[in-house]
Amino acid sequence: MIIQHNLEAQANARYLNINSRNKAKTSERLGSGYKLNRAADDAAGLAISEKMRWQIRGLNKASLNSQDGISMIQTADGALNEVHDLLHRMNELAVQAANDTNTQEDRQAIQQEINQLTMEINRISDSTEFNTIPVLKIDSLVSVGNGQSGDVPMNTSLSVTTATGLNRSVYGTEIDFSKITEKNIDELIGKTFSATCTENCSQVFAFSFNDGTGSSFTLSDPTSDRASLSIEIGVKNPAITTGEDIVNEIMQIVKDQQTVPPFDGYQSARGDIHIGHANGISSNGATLQLYAISGGPPYQDGMGLVKTGNLVDTENTIKLQVGAEEGNTMNYIIRTINASTIGVNNLNVMSHEKAGKALTSIKNALTEVSDYRSYLGAMQNRLEFTIKNLDNTSENVQASESLIRDANMADEMVSFSKSSILEQAGQAMLSQANSSKQGILTLIQ
Repeated sequence: MIIQHNLEAQANARYLNINSRNKAKTSERLGSGYKLNRAADDAAGLAISEKMRWQIRGLNKASLNSQDGISMIQTADGALNEVHDLLHRMNELAVQAANDTNTQEDRQAIQQEINQLTMEINRISDSTEFNTIPVLKIDSLVSVGNGQSGDVPMNTSLSVTTATGLNRSVYGTEIDFSKITEKNIDELIGKTFSATCTENCSQVFAFSFNDGTGSSFTLSDPTSDRASLSIEIGVKNPAITTGEDIVNEIMQIVKDQQTVPPFDGYQSARGDIHIGHANGISSNGATLQLYAISGGPPYQDGMGLVKTGNLVDTENTIKLQVGAEEGNTMNYIIRTINASTIGVNNLNVMSHEKAGKALTSIKNALTEVSDYRSYLGAMQNRLEFTIKNLDNTSENVQASESLIRDANMADEMVSFSKSSILEQAGQAMLSQANSSKQGILTLIQ
């Protein structure tokens, strides 16, 4: 019998410690509900689980983003429903005005209501917002300088955007000179403004200002698709004191330089791209409208082209983040829907003929609003399917992550019971081992 080392007690103590540690781990898993509470529990499993958690949380947030997109679309659609009602009322009034049983006073009363309805369409466009973001308009005017002093930045470039409602492709932009006054007109001297056509053409419109009184017009490289129109304006001309005068001067210069009758200020570049007064530049007060027109001979639309076009920058793209990773986006197009862009801003019903033209304009406007509402409806349906897919993916990834990270409570309870029994047995055996050597004392007595 060995008395220096109680090997039996040492072995029981070691097993008791093992069972106590196992019981502690099992107890921790039962308390937390996870079988992975630290990296040491399963290093590879923890790395996989964390990637899955990243994906799950991203998918859940993307689902909420998609719902926000639906809310934005519903806001726009609700406003357009009111626009539809306004257009239907305008159509009724135009039909009424077209009847020659009305006197001029009757038609004037009808005209006044149409004018008010037109103003309401514009108000809806201006005031409809989601989270302070306009959903029925975008900024289409570019102010000269900062809008206060009237400065024209050197070599400022604009992207020229598409106009709709025409038989051909029309690209245009607007420049607002309304902030120019006699007091700050000298600030224009030596500065240049340029607008570049970036879609399907390479035309450039450039306007520079000098301190002289003369003005010039230059059409560069007219036989290629990179034609450019340059106009130099003398702002020291006594006749030029406001931004409106500048616009009128530009108009007059182009008109004076007409070379291809019968179009007023019409210039040709490579046969199918046209710039000029009637078919390329128009003005309204202190706003200059620039166009580059392509596709087919100009006789298709003729002199009325600029008047019938829905000008410029009528679309803007909102990106909806509908996934957990970069690039998982969906484009939602915001269009400017106001009286001008749908072609009902200048309705006149003061005669049978004018009322008939108004009916056509209203019909076209109804079609355009309906088309955009159809687009909104399709986008909403798409987003609803996107939400279903995101939620389904999130659920499945969550289930996979659960297999890696979550504790199986039944297994852990069995393990806990086993460890408890072994721990209690170990304590009893350790006690027996410690007392087994006490018999040596009786031999000594």
